Amino acid sequence: MQDFLSSINNVIKLQGNTLLKIQEIKNAYVEYDVKSDYNGYKLLDIEKINAVIGYFAQYIESLYKVKLMKLLWYLDALYFKREGTSMTGLVYKHLPLGAVPIAYNELLYLPAVKVVEDYFDDLYRIH
Repeated sequence: MQDFLSSINNVIKLQGNTLLKIQEIKNAYVEYDVKSDYNGYKLLDIEKINAVIGYFAQYIESLYKVKLMKLLWYLDALYFKREGTSMTGLVYKHLPLGAVPIAYNELLYLPAVKVVEDYFDDLYRIH
């Protein structure tokens, strides 16, 4: 019985953390609540972001954080070029390793993301 209650508590804790991270993402995008150049004329779509990351993780064997961020940017840029809007509504900023979405660390807590922290030259692999 104790194992069952412990399992329930763990699930509640994980879901609570996920909901908090989703709210943090939404809070980071509060100033982008209107379609504009910044978000590719699409409002933030967390469900689609979750699905896209899950798709990438399913088909790319070694998906590291930097690679994921570049893939998200390429996806939105290509989709924008073809369709005239962003696919995800993410807003990107420039960092030394390239463009990354605002709240990029919080994206790693979406339900489709299973992060395994392997310390290897400061890279984290995503499953």
